Amino acid sequence: MKIEKIFELPIFSHLIEDGVKMYFNGLDVILSFNYFIDDIKKNMKITFPSALAYKYTDEYATEKLYEAYDKLVKIENSDWIDSLKQLQNRGFDFSRLSHYAIYFDSVGLFQFIAYEYTICETELE
Repeated sequence: MKIEKIFELPIFSHLIEDGVKMYFNGLDVILSFNYFIDDIKKNMKITFPSALAYKYTDEYATEKLYEAYDKLVKIENSDWIDSLKQLQNRGFDFSRLSHYAIYFDSVGLFQFIAYEYTICETELE
């Protein structure tokens, strides 16, 4: 298993205001959270379009961090993708899918199997 850092949060996750919200828009899975930088309130959304699978593990039950503390990482040679390949024997092409993970302090570990991700940061009033 190889871990590639993709994105580091602009703040320490324990400074996130009102927690991390996970919601769905069709098949897209979205993580959303608010924070302050230099007295400017911002929102960040990390979207996994058409996610095939996702997992959430509470901070108290997280056994493995995948070097994802305050970072979005990509896990290559993923055991999770390998196990999905074993379950699905109808010729589905897993080659373009990736396993992503991000850990937020005082929240937990979020993991996704998806083709891609997008990150959007906006200033709030």
